[in-house]
Amino acid sequence: HGRTSSPASAGTAISSEVISSEVISSSLPGLTNGAPLEEFVASAAEGVEADGSTGLPLRVAVAKAALAVGEGGPGAAAALVLGCDLDSARNVTVENCREALNFVESLDNAREGGDGDDGCRCRYKERMTERVAAKFPFAK
Repeated sequence: HGRTSSPASAGTAISSEVISSEVISSSLPGLTNGAPLEEFVASAAEGVEADGSTGLPLRVAVAKAALAVGEGGPGAAAALVLGCDLDSARNVTVENCREALNFVESLDNAREGGDGDDGCRCRYKERMTERVAAKFPFAK
């Protein structure tokens, strides 16, 4: 797999990466209402911050997207996930909490030995673990 060809290409193979890139490039303006991707992601992050009931999986997805497009650093990404009340946010399940924990742990690992935005070691996973343990005391 990975390569496709059509009779029109007469033996010329087109990689799936090229096709994916073309589909994304042609579809993106419609998906973002014409806004540049960075602006769209920044707007999504603002929406997540403003709505305490935004689901945990969406919070993680927006935080990952923000990092991917350079909208904020690890501290801002962690704030999108850690900034919600697990009792108020939607879709707060044990599995979704595990995914959020894996994400915030990756932020800690990316900053290994570094300082947080406020000059102290962030320990995002530790902070998230405490919150998840309070929400699901019998989960492992």
